[in-house]
Amino acid sequence: MDYSFRSSATESERKILLTTNALHLYVDGAKYSTPYEKVVGVWLSTPSGFLAGNTYACNLNIEDAKPIYISIKNYDDAGKLIEQANHYNSFIRVLHIHLCKKSKAHYFFGVKPASYAAKLIVLLAVVMACVTSYFVFNLSGLLILPVGVALMVSAYTLLSFGIKSFPKLYDPDEIPLRLLPN
Repeated sequence: MDYSFRSSATESERKILLTTNALHLYVDGAKYSTPYEKVVGVWLSTPSGFLAGNTYACNLNIEDAKPIYISIKNYDDAGKLIEQANHYNSFIRVLHIHLCKKSKAHYFFGVKPASYAAKLIVLLAVVMACVTSYFVFNLSGLLILPVGVALMVSAYTLLSFGIKSFPKLYDPDEIPLRLLPN
């Protein structure tokens, strides 16, 4: 099975071909082959709102090599976005079938740990700025209202982000439907 994608309209097309024992990535006329045994991790990303990625994508972590990024996005020569949700779904499922049989990869979804930590730190900084501004500026009743609203929105966003987007494992034989486009 083959799959082609472009993450942006200006990027050159990338093609991945799944064979019996390896996946082959074609970029700018070069071919990079990776045996399935070398894939040590699969990370599925979804467009899950304000604090997460904005597209469906898959990252393959390769032993002793750079990761391979696979996006649902593709563009034609005119720069118009091509809808390929069904093809992406099929490709990801076939990829998982190959990896289940020939790899000891770990399967994750959610926000990546470094990105998760950075986003939590930013949200905590907003909450701390709201609390600090109350004490530093001795805000009165009317002025505390916007600070309180900002504090509540930040706290709600922090909690909902933390619960929904925490990195999780999944079983490759049962890919959660929310990880694939409809």
